[in-house]
Amino acid sequence: MSFDFYKEVHEIEVELTRNGYSDLGQLIKDSVRQGSTGTEIFMALRYNLKNIKKHNLNEKLLNRIDVLIKYIDKSLN
Repeated sequence: MSFDFYKEVHEIEVELTRNGYSDLGQLIKDSVRQGSTGTEIFMALRYNLKNIKKHNLNEKLLNRIDVLIKYIDKSLN
């Protein structure tokens, strides 16, 4: 079974918004919308997700972000 990047990005964005971080959720959404290529989108997501991890998020959400970053890194290599 393959990893669904865009579904996971959307679910993280929704979870961020639910937890009161709508600005961070919007940042993730914009990373996808504003990219022209898959590589550009992945690079922007990776950068923004790493910065988002600096916020006081719950462990479950941090783990989901870590998993997504690992899949992005794997795809970019």
